[in-house]
Amino acid sequence: MKYWAEFDSKAIKADRLLHPKKSHNIWGEPCWHGSDAQAYLKVDMAAGELEKKTQTKLWNHRPAYQLFCFVIFRKHIDQALQSAKPHKNERRHKKGHYGDKKLSENQTSDTSTAVMETNKSK
Repeated sequence: MKYWAEFDSKAIKADRLLHPKKSHNIWGEPCWHGSDAQAYLKVDMAAGELEKKTQTKLWNHRPAYQLFCFVIFRKHIDQALQSAKPHKNERRHKKGHYGDKKLSENQTSDTSTAVMETNKSK
């Protein structure tokens, strides 16, 4: 198992040398994902800068933001605000997610049997 993990990591490193991640899209604009502006926006939103300043003043606040068009920056702010809100409709939550799984009284989870076995062995 460890051999394959090392093999995969070496293959990914070799692939990244041949094909590095692109810093600009096909229109020549910088990519938002992984940029300094994305990290700064998370920090500024956590600090509550958006409540203190308008979107235009926030865009002018850091040079990293100004690498992007204001419309693109504003859309990323809106996207972050929307993703922070809870869903209004409960049906929009993913059904059958492992963490939300509820067992009936007759079913046992995988961990409960392991705990019972370890308690018996003591």
